[in-house]
Amino acid sequence: MSSFIATIQPFDLDNNEDWTEYSERFDNFLIANKVTENDLKRATFLASIGASAYKLLRSLCQNKPNEKTYVELKKLMQDHLKPKPNEIAERFRFFKRDRKTGESVNQYIAELRKASEHCGFADKLDEYLRDRFVCGLNCEKIQQRLLSEENLDLAKALKIAIGFESAGREAKNLQSQGSHETVHHIGGQQQGRRECYKCGNLKHLANNCPFRNKECYGCGKRGHPKFKCPELSRSQGEGRSGQGGCKELKEKERQTMRRLVGQRL
Repeated sequence: MSSFIATIQPFDLDNNEDWTEYSERFDNFLIANKVTENDLKRATFLASIGASAYKLLRSLCQNKPNEKTYVELKKLMQDHLKPKPNEIAERFRFFKRDRKTGESVNQYIAELRKASEHCGFADKLDEYLRDRFVCGLNCEKIQQRLLSEENLDLAKALKIAIGFESAGREAKNLQSQGSHETVHHIGGQQQGRRECYKCGNLKHLANNCPFRNKECYGCGKRGHPKFKCPELSRSQGEGRSGQGGCKELKEKERQTMRRLVGQRL
């Protein structure tokens, strides 16, 4: 075995390794190592499959594996481990296989190919794959596009469907980016429009208001201008009138001005 240019692991019977796949790999192993003589194929096969598989095979051929050919030994294992499925049942499963939610176009066609393995479609395989692919896509837009095509074959159907899928994915990405930017823009506008409660200005907040240490000409208190004076607004809202109210405000303005300029009016 050390002179071989390729190696192969024993068949993992205990962990239910797929016999069909192992058999195909072993054929390629023999080809790679240019093993062509039938007795040598059989000997290499029996020496390579491992203890558990050899024990099973030996019982299948009534303890006389050396009396069987390489092909016969493989068939014994195939019939025992993976007998040929019922073709009608396999076709039923194939024609019921729809595209699942979240499954890509490439994933779906790969699963259809796998499901068709024992359906016996022979040279009609691509035709059956095309039909099931179109019918099972679960996407009305793509189906309408495919059904409008003349002389639609499997390769053309796949190309169109993959193109639609890619375009839809890009459109979602663009919409997502646009929504993200809009949220930030609106958020910025909302933050910029927060009103300073001291003076009502939209361009700054109260902690940066230029009136925060200024005296009001309406009430004499600090922290707001006259046009935002709460006492003035309250007196106007209560309907304080006329001249008495005006005189009182004027007097307060005079007092404020005296404090500001340091002189009597």
